[in-house]
Amino acid sequence: MIFGSNRVAEEIKVKVFSDFNFSQDQIEKGVKIILRKLDNLKPGNKIEAEPFKVEIIEINPPHATKINENTKIIILNGNENEIEDLDITFDDIVGYDEYKKIIQLQLQKLKKKEHPNSILIYGEPGVGKTTLLYATISQAKKLGINVFEINGSIFDKEGLFGVSARSVREIFEKAKNNQPSLIIIDELEQFGLKRDEKRDDEGIRILDEILKGIDEIEHKNLAIMVIAITNTPKLLDKALIRRGRFTYYFKMNGLPNSALLNLLKKHLKKEGIKLSSELNPEMLNDHLSKLTPADIVALAKRLKDKTLIYNIDKISPDLILSEINKMIEENRDLEASYI
Repeated sequence: MIFGSNRVAEEIKVKVFSDFNFSQDQIEKGVKIILRKLDNLKPGNKIEAEPFKVEIIEINPPHATKINENTKIIILNGNENEIEDLDITFDDIVGYDEYKKIIQLQLQKLKKKEHPNSILIYGEPGVGKTTLLYATISQAKKLGINVFEINGSIFDKEGLFGVSARSVREIFEKAKNNQPSLIIIDELEQFGLKRDEKRDDEGIRILDEILKGIDEIEHKNLAIMVIAITNTPKLLDKALIRRGRFTYYFKMNGLPNSALLNLLKKHLKKEGIKLSSELNPEMLNDHLSKLTPADIVALAKRLKDKTLIYNIDKISPDLILSEINKMIEENRDLEASYI
């Protein structure tokens, strides 16, 4: 043991919070990796290190300030790795009316513990896939449907504390044991690539677990719905996207100008922005077509900042147009930087 201010803890109790579903072993390994990098640990410390938020509850002996490989980690219940509550509804989404109706129908089937149809959602970044997903999660939780997530952004080929074949298998098991359930697979392209591409073994094992899980849901008509999201469907393994694994394929493109204009009005109102005169659709049409729904949300926030910077009560259509042009130029520059 090391004595003095750097005394090593024999035992440490922590609460762990995460938006993702991990096994106990993965959580313990992940927390130990995070805490070993830190000195001066004490009860009440809150550490954020994706994909975890860790709160230290108790350290033994009390004056210990660090841990080592021999320290016992005791994990107390945090949020049980559930996806956080989201205050987003289908009414917050402009456009995609048919998609929203289909999803709502599947959620009603789940509420009745019936077998729903699964959905693959794809499209370019910024077109509204994540917002549609959040609205689905929010509605599912309100209906008493259990929600689980497999997130490709934390794919860890070494299986330390990211998504691994074992954690995917455990999530499907949890969903089966807690029906009705909704399984979200975000950033599917991270482990659903074609098998003839250069792959690591863990990625192939994860893909196999997803295929097995979906097949069991379909063959046994379980009250489980799978929604998968990807930006790049053309990279996915054909076994994953063939008909039978998913009933619906939602392609999300940019919204028509009329929908983008309505979205802009909605977010201007949300930000409390008043207009000096009515927006002229003809003046904005050519410019709106170059923006995504995500751009529109950012535009409203930037215009709100303008009212604070210049201490003005109302925004003119000309100022809106000027800010749109700035965003178009920024987007063009960003795209050019990746060529």
